[in-house]
Amino acid sequence: MMKFKLSIFALAILSFSSFNYAQQYTFNSKLIEGVDGDSIDLSLFEGGGQLPGTYLVDVLINGRQVGTSYIRFSKLDEDDEKSLLVPCLSSLQLVQYGVDIQETESQVEQTEDACFDIASLSGANAHFNFNALTLELSVPQIYLKKSTKGIANPELWNEGITAFILNYKATTTHITYKSNVRESNDSTWVQLNSGLNLGAWRIRNNSTWKNTKSDTNQWENIALYAERGLYSLKSRLTLGERYTSGDVFDSVPFRGGMLATDDKMSPSSQYQYSPVVRGVARTQARVEVKQNGYTIYDGVVAPGPFELNDLSVSGASGDITVTVWETDGAPQEFVIPYQAPAVSVKEGYLRYSVMSGQYRPSDDNIKKQALAQGTAIYGLPWDMTVFTGIQLAEHYQSLLLGVGKTLGNFGALSVDITQNHSQRWGHDTQDGHSLQFRYNKEFDSNTQLSLASYQYDSKGFDSLSDTLNTYTKNGWKNNESSSYKQKSRFAVTLNQGLAEWGNISASGYRDDYWDRSGSDNTYNISYSVLIRNVTASLNWQKTQYTRENGRSSNDNIISVWLSVPLDEWVGGSTRVSYRYTEPSNGGDTHAVGLSGNAYEQRLNWNISQQYKTNSAENSNNGTLNLQWRGASGQINSNYSYSNHYNQTGIGVSGSVVAHRDGITLSQPFEGTAALIEAPGAANVKASSLPGIETDGRGYAIQPYLIPYQENTITLNPASFSSDIDVKNTNTKVVPTEGAVIPAKFITQIGAKALFNLKFKNGKVVPFGTLVTVDNRLGINGIVGEQGNLYLSGIPEEGLLQIKLKNEVCSVKYQLPPKKNNDIYYQL
Repeated sequence: MMKFKLSIFALAILSFSSFNYAQQYTFNSKLIEGVDGDSIDLSLFEGGGQLPGTYLVDVLINGRQVGTSYIRFSKLDEDDEKSLLVPCLSSLQLVQYGVDIQETESQVEQTEDACFDIASLSGANAHFNFNALTLELSVPQIYLKKSTKGIANPELWNEGITAFILNYKATTTHITYKSNVRESNDSTWVQLNSGLNLGAWRIRNNSTWKNTKSDTNQWENIALYAERGLYSLKSRLTLGERYTSGDVFDSVPFRGGMLATDDKMSPSSQYQYSPVVRGVARTQARVEVKQNGYTIYDGVVAPGPFELNDLSVSGASGDITVTVWETDGAPQEFVIPYQAPAVSVKEGYLRYSVMSGQYRPSDDNIKKQALAQGTAIYGLPWDMTVFTGIQLAEHYQSLLLGVGKTLGNFGALSVDITQNHSQRWGHDTQDGHSLQFRYNKEFDSNTQLSLASYQYDSKGFDSLSDTLNTYTKNGWKNNESSSYKQKSRFAVTLNQGLAEWGNISASGYRDDYWDRSGSDNTYNISYSVLIRNVTASLNWQKTQYTRENGRSSNDNIISVWLSVPLDEWVGGSTRVSYRYTEPSNGGDTHAVGLSGNAYEQRLNWNISQQYKTNSAENSNNGTLNLQWRGASGQINSNYSYSNHYNQTGIGVSGSVVAHRDGITLSQPFEGTAALIEAPGAANVKASSLPGIETDGRGYAIQPYLIPYQENTITLNPASFSSDIDVKNTNTKVVPTEGAVIPAKFITQIGAKALFNLKFKNGKVVPFGTLVTVDNRLGINGIVGEQGNLYLSGIPEEGLLQIKLKNEVCSVKYQLPPKKNNDIYYQL
């Protein structure tokens, strides 16, 4: 029993009856020409009734759609054939829709088959709109679970399915040097990020393999860990090789176990301030945001202005790099200066982290010493925040205490003091302390200001990494991180949004050191704007360094970048770009590029030519890149040359997901994803991103989902073939972190046909008769006037069950070799 397709005349009759429940109308079946009136029973429709059964309906609660499901409907009064239909909803379904059911012993268990009496919720009722096929639930607000902005009801959080995930990337290059000996070099590099999802557990491994002249068949295991969410604590448990967060101390690599708050489970308004990233996308684009080399956001935005204000920054300082991967093949990239803000969380919010294990340096020659760390940040009344942290190792101990205060319209500030006791290899023990001040303010004028001051009040202050990195396995002294210890640092960053006139940012840093005169200073000012699809940016950077001999050196760099569309003349989202760079030391650089795409943005290409002037030698270099984004992965090739070499390369990347229904290949992805299940619906576009479509079985991977929030997965109806009928073109999922969550679509794969049904005596089958195909759920219809019946999703041959007033007739059918037109068969 499905969304029936009726003739216009039949639909008019049924619609008229459904809007007049209070009145009784009698239809004279003899008015319907060509129908045997004695065989027609329209009494069900005369009182506004409909046939009981299972229907695919949109479910609405208080006017808001919460799902699309098959719902079983039965008569309110079984003895009254004209009775209205009532739904059978389980208590589990209602909980998933966000209804807060107060369980009592008299209520049914939460199973799929048991029907919950919605009338037991005082003031609640259900109305089935048959014509629109919508189930409209009216539920008093008191029975609805309180929703948190941006975060879905925890009852809906889905761990996903058991799945093995392998993301791979492989490149090989060949370089020929333009020297007298014509030396060449070949290299191959493979990166494998594998994982296994088992219930709530996420097991991940990152490793690389390279083969060059100097490193033959070298495997390197970068990280292996297992983690899972502990949702009652809004926390995450990690076992293995990871990094601590940088919200109190600097981030530290470790091997061991860590239990820490997962901010993604809570609305962003409750935890720390995060920078606002604003930009303008020319096309439907993927925005990737990185800080200190780590991806902190990866999502899709619509064409036009976008604003990201819920970034999961690490807590440490570090410029934020934003890359807008446009579907026209010409990415935008800009940098936002960022300083760790004042520590401030809402009243009652606790962010904590407890770690125990070993220090895990990147250098294998450094000793892996035992290490423990704990941090806590808690919001007090009066807009106060207190925070503390402790680090413990054999040669290093540190304690931090701090307080933060939100100042309302005047921003937020925090102050903390750190006391440590350390001993570098070959040195005596030493004590030191530091004082840190942070302030940030966001103004109504789209202005963000951040100030930070770090004072290291004695030479004895040291960081954990600087201390432990001096201990090596063979006992010799490791190179220390700096000849001079830092005495102080001051940093200021300013970002100003200018609406349609773009964005301007500025930053400045000053560093002073013990036992060294002079200061190191860095200044940066950048401006970017998008006007009528023309992108332009201007950047100035000045760096002043003080050398060991006391002399200072100054470096100034000015760069200009311009990107202009050529679509109106050559099509294919073609753009031409120009970049000019003028350093104070070295020659000027001029670079011109041309980029575009083809084949529905699956093929991307770009050509660039660069010319650099230099007092010693002028140089030329150029590149050509091609990339194809397919449903099963990506392939790219490149060629480049310069005065000194020629280089060619090719690379492939993608992912393999093994799950309960087989293996699905896709483009590479990280984080949380949906496994689209549309059985039989092959080559259906499953995303606005190029190349993401279902395979021959109807499966695909939709990446870039946001954990703990409601994500809508959509299939593009324009990509359906004539034999595909998808009953729900979108579905909603709420995944947990790292999940592969099924997104199920109801499909009917088969032909569309228009039948003309007659009895052996030549009389047509009565109007209003229900017909099913092989008793399959969803493949059915109601006979219209003149015995016409339209069905979709039917097999080439089958059995029609015709349900008359007092009997059921069956008739076999066989579709003809050719369609009546390009859409349906006629029998």
